[in-house]
Amino acid sequence: MSVHVTLELTDAQKTRLDDLARLRDAPVETLLMDAVERVLDHDAWFRGEVHRGLDDLREGRTVSHEEVLAEGQARRDMLQARNTAR
Repeated sequence: MSVHVTLELTDAQKTRLDDLARLRDAPVETLLMDAVERVLDHDAWFRGEVHRGLDDLREGRTVSHEEVLAEGQARRDMLQARNTAR
């Protein structure tokens, strides 16, 4: 099944899209379908990551604020020592 969509673009957007289509030797419709697919894929990935994070929180797989600060400080100290040794 296909659904036809009307899209309102500015003249500048239309020009840029036409230029990109020429460069890629692809129809504008293909570029737009690819863009929609990327947005949908990213949204699915993002929602999965949110659910994974919520699962971690429910299961107690967390790191305290103090641990994060200590780890960050240790990394800064290590990088500073490395830069000083040069």
